[in-house]
Amino acid sequence: MEEVIGMSPNEDKIIFTRQEWKHFIDEVGMRKGQEIEKCINNARYLAKLDRADEQIRKGHVIVKTLEELEAME
Repeated sequence: MEEVIGMSPNEDKIIFTRQEWKHFIDEVGMRKGQEIEKCINNARYLAKLDRADEQIRKGHVIVKTLEELEAME
């Protein structure tokens, strides 16, 4: 069995969220089914970006500019 990042050696399944699955399918299509480990990692990263973007749009995250952060020091 090939070792995959984020999966312990005794696991035989990889579980994806819906967003991760969507991005995984896109990644596999772009890479023509090669570099599956890279596809998995990219899918999970892109799904995290989707969740962060959604949280920002819903106002659950406070976004500050660099100037605002420097003024807080």
